[in-house]
Amino acid sequence: MKKHIILIGLFCLALLKVDAGIPQDSTHTYRGKIDLSDMDEMFEDLKNMEIPKIKFDSTEIAEFRESMRMNSAELSKLRKEFKSDFGKDFMGMKEEFREYAKEFKNFGRNFDNNEGKEKNQNNQKGTPKRIETKLFTGISNVKIDHKYGNIIIRQSDKKQVDIEIQYFDSRNVKGTSSASVTNSSLSIITSGTNSVSKINYIISIPEDVSLDIELKYGDIKADKLTSPIRVNQWYGDFNAQKISGNTTPFFDIRYSDLKVTEAQNIKIVGAYSDINIKKVKSAEISGSYSDYVLSEVENVVAERSLLYGDLKIGTIDNIKGKFTYTDVSIGTLVSSIDAKLTYGDIKIKTISPKLKTIDMTGSYTDMTIELPAGIKATYDTSATFGSVDIGKKHTLSNVQQRETNTNVIKQGQIGTGTPTAKIVMRSTYADILIK
Repeated sequence: MKKHIILIGLFCLALLKVDAGIPQDSTHTYRGKIDLSDMDEMFEDLKNMEIPKIKFDSTEIAEFRESMRMNSAELSKLRKEFKSDFGKDFMGMKEEFREYAKEFKNFGRNFDNNEGKEKNQNNQKGTPKRIETKLFTGISNVKIDHKYGNIIIRQSDKKQVDIEIQYFDSRNVKGTSSASVTNSSLSIITSGTNSVSKINYIISIPEDVSLDIELKYGDIKADKLTSPIRVNQWYGDFNAQKISGNTTPFFDIRYSDLKVTEAQNIKIVGAYSDINIKKVKSAEISGSYSDYVLSEVENVVAERSLLYGDLKIGTIDNIKGKFTYTDVSIGTLVSSIDAKLTYGDIKIKTISPKLKTIDMTGSYTDMTIELPAGIKATYDTSATFGSVDIGKKHTLSNVQQRETNTNVIKQGQIGTGTPTAKIVMRSTYADILIK
């Protein structure tokens, strides 16, 4: 009993010290002196106190640890079950998001923001009610702020900017177009339009005149475009045959489709959109809920990340980026890939003998690559709660392999001779397959 009283006394003393160290606002703090004359006796009694020893049975501990372990087969089964169930839910959500995106896109194209009526699909197929033509000289930049209507861009050899304005008026609504010049910048602003009263622009510009377009509820078409261009487009389509020039065109598109046959360089931010480019030298891409299809491309950069979409590439030299909830499919990889992936699979169907580096890190991301016969490359692979498989068709040397209940590490060289490529693949909760 005395020992317990001593312990209680020490505990109370500790509380006093803690309380004294806490800054006080309105609570009164005791500042009197504490009588510690009996402390020596209390400490002596505490020193002589017997503390019961706890004995640990090593056999029981070993049995407990063994019971917590799972063999690799059990772990693989558990992981696959988790991924299967989660994957089904995720793919279901992904498809739902895509359907929502399509509905939003169609809704935006068919909705009049002012009156809430469906747009008249036949309104722009007839003859314009009014046509205006304007000519401007000494222009270096054209800025268009437009709603409800299309824009056609034509490259001109002339030194002037020509604009044809087509008015598709309704009975009760007539849109207006105003143009003003400040210094050498031409500004065109549309007002008063809606889904049944539209305005189309046909603009012819010299190649050294830049374009800055903001368009909602309309399409943009161009044949060959060399002028610097910047586009912010909602609910419409952009179509161009060829985009070239010394500056990189920029597109910020939402609920829209972008189709380009050929481009030198391009930068795209997409949201709820479809992007299709046949041939491009360099592309910087980002956005969410958008699908990208790039048939032939030299370099792709997606450092700002792609979210919730698909990226399909035919042939590519180099790619670097971050991909989240995005499936990546590459037909042929020529030189290098540097990718960080989360919740999306990546497949590289063919790899060129010119390959230099593969560096991929993924979480919940299955990685599949197919190497050509005769390739010479070092490989450094690891999978946590996953597997690493290398096809038997490859000749392996300098093999190092370590495997635990949760981790698989495989390193070595594929092919004989001096390596010309380096492969690094890291995976968590997913599999790595090298065919």
